[in-house]
Amino acid sequence: MWPAPRVVLAILTVALALCVGCNGTGKPSTSGGPGGDTPPSINDKPLNDGDVATPSPRIDRPSLMAQQGAGDWDDDPLPDGVQVKLLLYQQTEGVISAVALRRGTVEFAMYDGTPKDSALDETEPLRTWRYTAAALRPLGRKTLVGTQYLIALDWGDKLPTQPAVKIVARLLKPGGAAIQATPVTVVVGGQ
Repeated sequence: MWPAPRVVLAILTVALALCVGCNGTGKPSTSGGPGGDTPPSINDKPLNDGDVATPSPRIDRPSLMAQQGAGDWDDDPLPDGVQVKLLLYQQTEGVISAVALRRGTVEFAMYDGTPKDSALDETEPLRTWRYTAAALRPLGRKTLVGTQYLIALDWGDKLPTQPAVKIVARLLKPGGAAIQATPVTVVVGGQ
């Protein structure tokens, strides 16, 4: 007897997430080439509501996963950030698949320490990043369940002071609404 389709999908997603994302050097690969390319530049200037497009296609649930530990993708001895995997799920006629974002904006927020999920709206993030659909496009990879985005979140000069950080991904909608993925905690070792 086969397990339920959702169980199979969850197992495949986790297995693929563990197999994809590094290039053998321990550094994230944003182009799939050897050597761990530098993460793409990030536009973290604030967007006004007119800049936030209605997401397309319809997204029912974003899912966020993170590689444990801080990433180091330059020659500096300090860690540079964290690497995350984002899947945007859509359910159509009982079939769940991870779809590519054609229009819209995803915001990532990093919190120093591990505030309670219920307190995130009142907690100031240590750092935020915003990616439009166009900026996400080159970071997408095809998997068995659909499109998965591999994103290196470089924290720049805003290093965490706690041994762990909490990362949240939100698919923004016009008017301030958002669809939020379940937050993930990443042990980074504290600086």
